[in-house]
Amino acid sequence: MGLLDTFWSALRTDPEFKQLGDEQSHAVVDALVGVVFVDGHMAEEEIKEFERQLQKLPWRWANDERERERVLTKARERVETLSDPDEAHAFVVSIAERLGSLTMRERVFEMCAAIVFADKHLDPEEVNLIGGLRQAFGIPELRSRELMGKVREAMDGRE
Repeated sequence: MGLLDTFWSALRTDPEFKQLGDEQSHAVVDALVGVVFVDGHMAEEEIKEFERQLQKLPWRWANDERERERVLTKARERVETLSDPDEAHAFVVSIAERLGSLTMRERVFEMCAAIVFADKHLDPEEVNLIGGLRQAFGIPELRSRELMGKVREAMDGRE
């Protein structure tokens, strides 16, 4: 999980991520949980690591076990109840709106791409997810390719 460690570390140490309020930090969690749900390749150990990493985040709710579980459960429930493409699109658009700046949306896009690429295999659902994130986050196609290339290079460098 080397590359993912880099992204988790950024969430803990980057001043922009550290100062996120509840609405934005919940949007980050919604995005990551959505990707994990679509990816569907996370073993129980990886899920536990995901939860362990959440606990280390600098956000108000992350250090309170009950509050952290509430945020995570709410994110899972939102993702699990998405029943059609229109609902999924609206969900991703709401994440983009809550994240705010393009810079923040690009960083979260990179984190999502890292999760999707972690198993080095892209399913059609994952391709659709990345495309949907790109569109909803307002990231031009060329820029999204640059960001994904950066993620792939980082992954190749950690093998």
